[in-house]
Amino acid sequence: KCNQIFTYHLDSNRSVTLFICLCMFLFSVFQIEVQRIKVDCKVTSRFAHTVMTTKALNKANVSQEVSFEVELPKTSFITNFSMSIDGKTYTGVVKEKEQAKQQYQKAVSSGQTAGLVKASGRKMEKFSVTVNVAADSSVIFILTHEELLQRHFGKYELMIRVKPKQLIQHFEIVADIYEPQGIAFVDAYGTFITNELLPLVEKTVTDKKAHVSFSPTLDQQRKCTECDGTLIDGDFFIKYDVNRAHDIGDIQIVNGYFVHFFAPANLPRVPKMVVFVIDNSYSMVGNKMAQTKEALVTILGELPEEDYFAIIVFSTTFVVWRPHLSKATPENVKAAQEYVKTIEVIRNDTAPKNIVLMIILLTDGEPNTYPRTLPEIQENIRHTIDGNITLFSLAFGNDANYGFLDTLSKQNNGLVRRIYEDSDAPLQLKGFYEEVSSPLLSDVQFHYPDNTVNSLTRSHFKQLFNGSEIMVAGRLNDLNEIDNFAIEVFAQGVSNYSIMSHIIIVHSSIDGDPHFIIELPDQNDALCFNIDDKPGTIFNLVRDPLTGIVVNGQTIGDKKVIPGNKMHTYFGRFGIIHEKFGIRLMVRERLIVLTERCPSFSSMDLQVIKDRSLTVTLRNSVKFLIILHKVWQKHPYHQDYLGFYTLDSHLFSSNVHGLLGQFYHGLEFEVSEPFPGKDPNKPDAIMFVKEHELVVTRGWQKDFRQDVKNGEKVPCWFIHNNGTGLLDGVHTDYIVSGLFKTI
Repeated sequence: KCNQIFTYHLDSNRSVTLFICLCMFLFSVFQIEVQRIKVDCKVTSRFAHTVMTTKALNKANVSQEVSFEVELPKTSFITNFSMSIDGKTYTGVVKEKEQAKQQYQKAVSSGQTAGLVKASGRKMEKFSVTVNVAADSSVIFILTHEELLQRHFGKYELMIRVKPKQLIQHFEIVADIYEPQGIAFVDAYGTFITNELLPLVEKTVTDKKAHVSFSPTLDQQRKCTECDGTLIDGDFFIKYDVNRAHDIGDIQIVNGYFVHFFAPANLPRVPKMVVFVIDNSYSMVGNKMAQTKEALVTILGELPEEDYFAIIVFSTTFVVWRPHLSKATPENVKAAQEYVKTIEVIRNDTAPKNIVLMIILLTDGEPNTYPRTLPEIQENIRHTIDGNITLFSLAFGNDANYGFLDTLSKQNNGLVRRIYEDSDAPLQLKGFYEEVSSPLLSDVQFHYPDNTVNSLTRSHFKQLFNGSEIMVAGRLNDLNEIDNFAIEVFAQGVSNYSIMSHIIIVHSSIDGDPHFIIELPDQNDALCFNIDDKPGTIFNLVRDPLTGIVVNGQTIGDKKVIPGNKMHTYFGRFGIIHEKFGIRLMVRERLIVLTERCPSFSSMDLQVIKDRSLTVTLRNSVKFLIILHKVWQKHPYHQDYLGFYTLDSHLFSSNVHGLLGQFYHGLEFEVSEPFPGKDPNKPDAIMFVKEHELVVTRGWQKDFRQDVKNGEKVPCWFIHNNGTGLLDGVHTDYIVSGLFKTI
């Protein structure tokens, strides 16, 4: 996070050094006009990618320095920052934290322009930099930052701080959200938005996409008709949640990695046993203790009656209110609110076995004396708890020993939150408690097949709280071998929770004359069919209107047809479109790749094995494999052709279609007992599919993914007559007018 530095070399003698973390803008220099501010955010599968562009003009007749301030959420990280001055662009270089500090100090001591990150609040951090801009010249700042959105209180939150301090000619906030699970709701608002500005917040929500925009004119930004002051001063929030199935959760696979989002819906809360441990040492005297007591009285009043609780107050000694846990009855709660002091807890036999155990420690982390070192204290507590209780720490005051408490909590499966000494400290504490007050599951364990994953992140969690989400990520050993990716989740709840699920991926492909193979792992079988048409015909293979992905293929023929023989056709070119990122990619003979514009690293990945294959991975969506089949260059009849394989299909929307796309979500069919066919080595059977009865033939096709030369035989049921009865419509319905066309 805040361990990055960006160095900008303006010329041989000047550089700008930025130790950066975060995002909004302030230009307070005389006669500096901010002409444009645009915040463009794209959220895909909870991952937010935001580009912030600001253009400022020096209207003075002399050069002067422009101050640039940036504020971003603490949880985000900078991926790019550049400045354009007089048409020349300067791009940053990332360096480690300690090196960043040294370079910053060196830059300052030598008189160079430099900026350093500083905390600016509970959720934000800020850096500033000053650059010299010539008279009547402009400077453009482009900052890109990314953030994995965390789920709290049943929603994801995107926060944009907007404090331009002056009227902006062109001001715009645009956000596009795509969630494969489907979007449950979207809410957009700003702390500064008045009734007059409210209609300017435009929001469009479809099944899996949402679009939010806010673009006030110069006059709409004014505080009053004749004022130069701006209304735009505060925070703009976008909050949303996704649809959730009552099962294993959502699995997404990108570039050989998987992410598992787990937040089951409609589970009953689990009773909890919570101990509030309050530090009343001298360092907590005054406002800290007053605020702690006030907050704790409020929290006690909100305990569900089935919970058990205790309150511990400690310094060099301790006092016990009751030597056992108390059930949160109205009588006990009232007594506890009057006496916020207790210490050691002796668990009584009345507490149910299936209960979540937690300690909430309220302190500034500074002991009165040091009979032990801080690491010794941490180890002693860890040994005593022994993994049986979750420890949450609340660090009071700006001078709290946050690092000590952070380590202490993480060692005991908890977390730490800083409580600022502001007037709303009780609300801060109450907000934290609400996050952890409703456990749904405890001892949550995720099991994945040992032979399919590696580099797994944490997969055992002490609790899952209502409104939150567990995320597990890892790397797949081989995407081609996860036809049956089994996942098991075990946990304790009101009743024991256990579920097992699989990811079923359909590996559809085209190879040969052009032979279509549809592998269906959930039925342990495959279907195949052929398409006969003249060379040069372009077929739509995949079309998904929601994700914006289109794949078309153009056939080629042999160089020469032997008289009396059939004309064979193969696929010689493919056109791949990703409308969301504006990508148009053509793959033709010898795996030559042409694009209409250079795709960004984050939007598409191309991996080429010379004279063998090309793997195309589209960001947060799908992966295709294109194989080159080479023939002897002087072959009298045949020529090189291409094979096409879908390596991952489960992230397509339910609206995906095309010659291949219509099968991506599986297919229901039944096959009767085989009977002798025309070829004694290939029996026939009756297939019942899509309300049709078809005569199909058992045969073999080749899969060339592992062995380009010889291929691997795949048994399948062959559907005759260009797939009639298996396809929706007829094969000519899928003919399109160009490689980048849909009709």
